[in-house]
Amino acid sequence: MKIHCPSCGKEIETLKRFCKYCGYEFSDDDKKQFSDYKWQQWQNENRNSNFEKMLLIKVGIIAVIVIIMCMLLSGLN
Repeated sequence: MKIHCPSCGKEIETLKRFCKYCGYEFSDDDKKQFSDYKWQQWQNENRNSNFEKMLLIKVGIIAVIVIIMCMLLSGLN
């Protein structure tokens, strides 16, 4: 769904928190122009993105711990 930025007037293909052209931060009033479905879809996409980032961080931490444990255990032999 395409909208126009209230600040610069440029067409925006996907709803983000800020306009990619002028940096305008969309307010709650601006968000009302989107259907409830589209707005919920945008929120879910951002929520999923944050979930994926946190999952990657957790997997990375676990991998580092496993590597350190292997190094410590191999040094004991």
